[in-house]
Amino acid sequence: VSPDGKEIFFVKSWGGRDSLAIFHTKKAKNKWSIPERASFSNQQNEYKDIDPIFSPDGRTLIFNSTRPTPQDPQNKDFDIWIVKKKTDNTWSNPIHLGENVNSDSSDFYASVANNGNLYFASMRQGNYGRIDIYKSEYKHGTYQKPVNLGQNINGSSDGSNPY
Repeated sequence: VSPDGKEIFFVKSWGGRDSLAIFHTKKAKNKWSIPERASFSNQQNEYKDIDPIFSPDGRTLIFNSTRPTPQDPQNKDFDIWIVKKKTDNTWSNPIHLGENVNSDSSDFYASVANNGNLYFASMRQGNYGRIDIYKSEYKHGTYQKPVNLGQNINGSSDGSNPY
């Protein structure tokens, strides 16, 4: 849900989660529009898009996708992507957060704090459990190498959906 409460992004699934796409609806004159597939979400169900969440200012939407990445055209795991709201209130093309944030394992459930820091779950090597929570600090306009939040947050069980 957008910070102003006038736009909602959500995931629609088909075939037992074989196909996952992001849809959205907008509120105008106290009425919600018919949900439509988001312009940046996969249009042909060729990959999975999940977990949309707004930045605190509502100008960026973070989501996760199995779409091909610039570094790996054969990508099959979830990576963290963003889209930015343009001046005409449409959304940019998806931007991959790169290898500094994403790993060769699934990275997902991302959210962003007021200070710009990114929190997310990952299945990368070196975890305390199968899925651990990480933080990537936002410094000088760039996300830094993620840091595992340690055993006080992560244990032998799965950690997910940090917010």
